[in-house]
Amino acid sequence: MRILLLGTTAIYAGMMACPAVSQTWTNGNGTANWGEAGNWDAGTVPDSSSASAEISGGSAPETILLRNGDGSTTSYTANSVDIQSEAQLSGGTLVLDGPDAGLTYGGSFAGDVLADDMVLQLDGSAELTLDADFSAAAGINSTGAAALSINAASGTEADFSGSLEDGSGFLTVEAIGEGDVTLSGSNTYSGSTTVQSGSLTVTGSLASETVSVASGASLSTDGGALAAGTELSNEGAVSLGGDESIARLNGAGTVTLSPGSLTLTSGTSSVDGEISGTGGLAVAGGEVTLAAENSYTGATDVQSGSLTVTGSLASQSVSVSPDALVTFDSAAGSTVGGLTNASASGGLVLEAGSAVTVSSSAGGSGALSNSGVVSVGDGGSLEAETISNASGASLTLGAG
Repeated sequence: MRILLLGTTAIYAGMMACPAVSQTWTNGNGTANWGEAGNWDAGTVPDSSSASAEISGGSAPETILLRNGDGSTTSYTANSVDIQSEAQLSGGTLVLDGPDAGLTYGGSFAGDVLADDMVLQLDGSAELTLDADFSAAAGINSTGAAALSINAASGTEADFSGSLEDGSGFLTVEAIGEGDVTLSGSNTYSGSTTVQSGSLTVTGSLASETVSVASGASLSTDGGALAAGTELSNEGAVSLGGDESIARLNGAGTVTLSPGSLTLTSGTSSVDGEISGTGGLAVAGGEVTLAAENSYTGATDVQSGSLTVTGSLASQSVSVSPDALVTFDSAAGSTVGGLTNASASGGLVLEAGSAVTVSSSAGGSGALSNSGVVSVGDGGSLEAETISNASGASLTLGAG
């Protein structure tokens, strides 16, 4: 009896990820054109999401042109680009696409590494790893929702003077290195902005309305840089060199007004970190709570909404507009230069045990001027060098 065993061989045609194809710039044709195969060691132009372009050593001219052999500018795609020489990219569009997409720079070009006549486009998430000083005048945008991570090494400076823009989806930007990053252009991207580490300086402008600063990181602006609807979450350090008006501020990070002033316009703001400097604070709506011992010396102007001080103030003047409310709720005590209350519906309230001193030593007149309602709770203390209580105004003192 013969038994025939028919074995079955399984053939798997699984899709395997293509490894990155690395190509090194040689400028073999001597034309400086990215799109000529003879300028790359493999004889192939890097132009795919699996391509890796390396530009290093003395083979690189000062400018590599993103154009074809006939001189026409075009778009090239790479998973990664590594520049370790005195080289600049110019003309056309460079698309970063693929897994772990990014550009690494450790070169020494004296000007804009990404020239103003080119575009850097992100097709998804990409990281710029900057190990040397870097500047880019190129516009940066995305084909859809994308994330740009800027990883500037400690001790390096990176300046982006071109516009960072949304594509068909939101672009988000994150500073993740220990270096100093500056956005000096008019940036219209509407995704979030995160300063995870290092410093971010905005001398241009942001349209991004969700901005966060992590502990140990810092954000600086020259004034007029932040969008009106900005919600700023600060666990690090924020410094305003000019006036800013935003919706909300929350967090335990410090704020320096030097010499800029800050206006908060809506929603709920809980500021647990110290506000210092020579600038002032305005509340133009919403509910604001200051919990720290604040040392800023500029004016505190409550135009509408409410301000609650559970820490202390050292402002040269505090003014309460009609329909606004200011509440001091802290035994720590505040010393302010002047206090003007024009609010009858909200007024000025000192909760039980709270203390406020109005003194010219804080840089103001030392006067309390009241044309609205002032209420001092039991055990509270309100002292002023002079007190002016207008006709029809109310000043109520609690026991003790």
